[in-house]
Amino acid sequence: MKRFTPEELGQLTQRTLAHYDARAAAFWEGTRDHDVSQNYAALLDAIEGEGPHRILDLGCGPGRDVAHFRDLGHEAVGLDGSAEFVAMARAYTGCEVLHQNFLDLSLEPERFDGIFANASLFHVPTCELTRVLGELRSALAPRGVLFTSNPRGDDTDGFSGSRYGVYHSLEAWRALVAPVGFEEVTHYYRPPGKPRAEQPWLASVWRKVVSRREAFEAGARRFDAGAYWDAHEAWEDRWRGETDDVERLALQGLIQAAAALHKLVDKGAAGPAASLFAKALEKLDGLPAGHELGAFRDGVRACADALAAGRFDPARVPRLLSE
Repeated sequence: MKRFTPEELGQLTQRTLAHYDARAAAFWEGTRDHDVSQNYAALLDAIEGEGPHRILDLGCGPGRDVAHFRDLGHEAVGLDGSAEFVAMARAYTGCEVLHQNFLDLSLEPERFDGIFANASLFHVPTCELTRVLGELRSALAPRGVLFTSNPRGDDTDGFSGSRYGVYHSLEAWRALVAPVGFEEVTHYYRPPGKPRAEQPWLASVWRKVVSRREAFEAGARRFDAGAYWDAHEAWEDRWRGETDDVERLALQGLIQAAAALHKLVDKGAAGPAASLFAKALEKLDGLPAGHELGAFRDGVRACADALAAGRFDPARVPRLLSE
């Protein structure tokens, strides 16, 4: 694996971005009518749940794909390192477009359900790819989807004119992406209907693998922020795939508690909330002695008792994570 100094990384990034800045208008005219419907479908078909979805177009260029996702009703956000592309995409789409280069990302954790990296990640040097993929994974919601399409090759790198690129084989790409915390959904070569020798593009779809702890904390952050229904959905996603009986019981207790608070705080429905608190306590009381949710269970019981006495205070809802 070729390694670069920070200065060299900065130079190759700026040289590549300068290439696009200087050719932005010509690039737009040459790509605006490209048919990438196969790639759109690959991403959207893999995202779980009903839309609209939150989608980041990584390396959005002048905004063609951002506009497509927007027109489908999704919350589409673009990102590009080229100042010219960012200005064009903002004007063309009216959507949020972030001006960031791939080696210096600053993305909100778990903001997106899907990331569309079409003809973009091959610009990232292999020595930086694990870090960049990790940052993209962090920006995905639990079980979120990463789509990538890159020009394939025999794992060589270098400048093509003034653009830096790395040309991965399928085997090398898998070895780079999977260890970061993704599982492969599918892959294919493009354009469709051609012999393999005439398919220079490798497309792949990856799902964010979420550990038990990550799933708990994803819901807990939402719960502690008062986004009770979002917490409910995060835990429910994990519960569907959980096989351990104790973990399923804990998740059921969390799900019912979040639903109770959603009914009470967000909807003002005290009756349904009382019933859901009772269901939550039934599950939480069934956990083994010393379980980490013991203090939370006591807090839920206090909420239920306060509701019954007519003195429920949202400020006294128990927290799940330390300050």
